[in-house]
Amino acid sequence: MNNNQFFLRALFTIALSISFVACGDDDDGVTDTGTSDAGDTGTADAADTNPADSGTDATDAGDAGTDAGVDAGPILPTSALLTTSDFSTAEIYAIDLATNAVTGPLAADDQDIIAGALAGDALLLERGLGNVKLQAAGDPLTTRATINLDPAGMMGSYLSNPLTVVQSGDDRAYVALGARSELTIINPVDGSVTGTVDLTSLASDLDEDPNVDVTGAVLHDGRLYVGLGRFFFDAAFAIQFTAGAVIAVVDAETGELIDIDSSTDGVQGIELEGENPWRGMTVVGEQLWVGSAGDSFMLDGGIEAIDLATNQSVGVALTEETLSAELNGFTVTGDDRVLVLAGDNIVAWTPSSGEVSAPIISEVSGMHATGQDIFVWGAGGLRRFTADGEDVTPAEGYAVGDLPVYSAAIF
Repeated sequence: MNNNQFFLRALFTIALSISFVACGDDDDGVTDTGTSDAGDTGTADAADTNPADSGTDATDAGDAGTDAGVDAGPILPTSALLTTSDFSTAEIYAIDLATNAVTGPLAADDQDIIAGALAGDALLLERGLGNVKLQAAGDPLTTRATINLDPAGMMGSYLSNPLTVVQSGDDRAYVALGARSELTIINPVDGSVTGTVDLTSLASDLDEDPNVDVTGAVLHDGRLYVGLGRFFFDAAFAIQFTAGAVIAVVDAETGELIDIDSSTDGVQGIELEGENPWRGMTVVGEQLWVGSAGDSFMLDGGIEAIDLATNQSVGVALTEETLSAELNGFTVTGDDRVLVLAGDNIVAWTPSSGEVSAPIISEVSGMHATGQDIFVWGAGGLRRFTADGEDVTPAEGYAVGDLPVYSAAIF
C-alpha cells in the first residue's frame, strides 16, 4: 500500500467512525448505533453490553444471542461516558444519569477516541494511538491500565486501530483491530495481553492490500463472529469490494478459527451478500443480523440476515434504497421493532411487514437504546428520549462543552 492509499484508508476509517460512532455489538437486548459499541449505533462507540445491539460499539460484555423480546429485560443504565472531538481537540466527560451531574472535561490524548464499557466499567479506545484504556471502577475518568496494541518498534498513527472489545469471560476479552488483520486477547482484570487470533488465513487474492479489514465483532453461544470487509482502494482512490466481505468465526474459549466449510481447502468464513459490514451485528433468534455500509457514497448497504444453523446468508432484509439514506446503525428493541439510524434520522422498521416509519428523532450521529429510553448524540450534544420519541432531556441539558459528541457509552 503506498502512502496515498494509507492516507485515504485513514480518512475513510475516520469518516465511517464519524457517521457511526455509537453502533455496536452487545448482549443485553439493547442496541447502540453510531460507534464500535455493542449497543450503540452511529459512531465509533466502543462498548455496550446489550444483546440486541447493533452498530459499531466498542465493547461487548457477553453473549449477543439473547432473542429480542424474550430476555429478562434491559438493565437500566446509571452512567454515561462521552468523548467529544472536532479532530483537532478532544475531551472526555462522565455523567451520573440518576442526578444528571456532569464531571469533566478531561483532556484527551487522542482526537479519535471511542468510549465504551466492559463488565460495567468504562473503557476508552484510542484509535490513532492504538491504546485500550481500562478505567477505574466507579471513576470513569481515571485510567487504571493502558494496553498498547501497536506493532513493537513501529511509529505512526492508526497502526492497530482498536475498534471493538468483546468480553467472553471475567479474564478474557477480544479486541478487534482494524489495521492488523487480527484480534488481540487481553485480560481486563490486570490489563495484560494474553494472545492473538491471526485472521490472515481469510485474506483473498482478489484483495489488493494485505489487510482483511476487521470491522467489528459479536459473541454468541461460545462463538465470536468477526466482520471482515476485505476491501481496497484502487489507483483512483475508489473503494473496491472485489474479494467480498465475510464473517470469521472464532471459538471464544480457545481463540481458534472455526472452518465453516470443511469440504473446501483452507479456513472458510461466512460469505456475505453485503459489503463493508461496519454498521453493527446482533443475534436475533437463530439469525445473525449484519449491517453493511457498502460504499459510503452510494446507497448500496443494508441489514442482512445469516442463518446460524447453516452459516449461510438468507438475504438482505432492509436496503439503503428503501431507507433512501445511508445505514448508520440499528438496534433491536422488540420482537418486531428495530430502530434504524438512517442518515441522521432514527426511524422504526417493522421486519414482518417491511414498513419503515417517518423519522422519530432527527439530527443524530449515534444512539443507544435501553429498552426504556433512547440516548442520542452528535453536534447537538447528548439527548434523552422515550421509546416513542418524546424528548426527556433535562431542561438544563448535559453540560459537555461546545465540541460535537463523537462517541458515548451508556452503562
